[in-house]
Amino acid sequence: MICHHILWRYTEAAEAYGKQALVAELNRRFQSLIGQIPGLESILIRRCDAKGDPGYHDLMLYAEFTGKEALMRYMADDEHRKIRDWDQQYVYDRAGFDYEV
Repeated sequence: MICHHILWRYTEAAEAYGKQALVAELNRRFQSLIGQIPGLESILIRRCDAKGDPGYHDLMLYAEFTGKEALMRYMADDEHRKIRDWDQQYVYDRAGFDYEV
């Protein structure tokens, strides 16, 4: 299994959208990929509660894949790219890491 993590910081547009509403919408969009991309087992978005610490990110995506091939399918998937294109207006400064368990 591959665990995939992405960390984001909010843009100013996220404030106008509403942070809780944004998390819900991102979850809805990413959850729609389950069953559409073979090997994507789970995916979720969570807010980070950094209490204003500038070293922390605002959001985290966590996903589990059956293997590296499934992760590569996800990364190349058109629907995944559409979500990434949409979320660029609300989140930036991506940091990510993957590891095998």
